[in-house]
Amino acid sequence: APGVTIAFRQPNRARGEQAFTAGEIDLAMVADPPARSWLAAQELGRSAYACLYDPRMVEGPLSLEDFLALPHVLVSFSTHQGAVDQALRRIGQQRRAVTALTHFSALPGFLRGTRAISTIPTHAARALAEEHGLKHGPVPVEMGDYGVSLLWKREAGHEWIREVIAGAFKV
Repeated sequence: APGVTIAFRQPNRARGEQAFTAGEIDLAMVADPPARSWLAAQELGRSAYACLYDPRMVEGPLSLEDFLALPHVLVSFSTHQGAVDQALRRIGQQRRAVTALTHFSALPGFLRGTRAISTIPTHAARALAEEHGLKHGPVPVEMGDYGVSLLWKREAGHEWIREVIAGAFKV
């Protein structure tokens, strides 16, 4: 649309709320949104997790034994542990995260040519695998799925862009 600027940011949950209150963002796509009276939410769908790796270096599908033995590249904005670590704790296991990144886009450079894996949302794994000659496969530990929602301030307009985003998520 004419006169519209779209900027993409990757904040964590706390920073996302601050960005809304500071007027820095109008929309946010989040997993499991916080319940706030001043925010409206629309669930766009469900997502899950997949392992991403270089198929020249790692043979899939991964067994739990392989998954635990391989070094992991963690993608997290603000922590050194994530959903994978929670799932592994439930079965009395732990992984060895050797690198922590804040952006999915950096993953290919860390995975290509190495015997390392990363567990990330399935939609991101699929896109990175296709774009960078990597492979994605199932996570050998039960991770479950999660809701993906679009958030906006209740008083805001922009229905048209919310419809575009919702339509793109379904593709």
